[in-house]
Amino acid sequence: MPPKGWRKDTEAPFVSTKERDMISIDDILFPKATVNKLAKAILPDGGLISKDSTTAVQRSATVFVSYLLAHARQNAKKFERRTIGPQDIISALETTEFSSFIPAVREELDQYQAHKDALKQKRKEEKEKAAKANPEESKDEKEKDNDTLDDGDGDGDGDGFATANEDDSEEPQTKKPKSGSREATVSEGES
Repeated sequence: MPPKGWRKDTEAPFVSTKERDMISIDDILFPKATVNKLAKAILPDGGLISKDSTTAVQRSATVFVSYLLAHARQNAKKFERRTIGPQDIISALETTEFSSFIPAVREELDQYQAHKDALKQKRKEEKEKAAKANPEESKDEKEKDNDTLDDGDGDGDGDGFATANEDDSEEPQTKKPKSGSREATVSEGES
């Protein structure tokens, strides 16, 4: 392993790790198409937005979200959590004196949660309908699960050994050694 700081190409300018890891706003901008779509939704019919205005809105939105997330991250760290949750965003809005946004954010969050719950319920109902409509299919699945335990010995326990019931035979079953094995030659010598 080469020593720390060693470079193969000595002609190329040296860039420190800190400089390389720095993220500029251009690296994290929101997509222009999304910003245009949101701007057109707000503008009155026939309203236009210039290319420079779109860029300004795009950069402003990115800076605002980054600033808000920085405060939300601090709030999450304060409560020793690594994941930023909705409560952290709302707290960050209060901290950054954007508390006028809180009712709108809560309303959107409630709508999103209701939509998410409705989709979950719908999927659950579709699963139940499918199970009721095809009861044979669910039986086939259970049989497949039981077939995996079938090892050919007829007892269905998946161990590979047949179980002997006392009702099947009255004589105790004895294991006969294979011919040519050491046990077979020892038992033949004894008799």
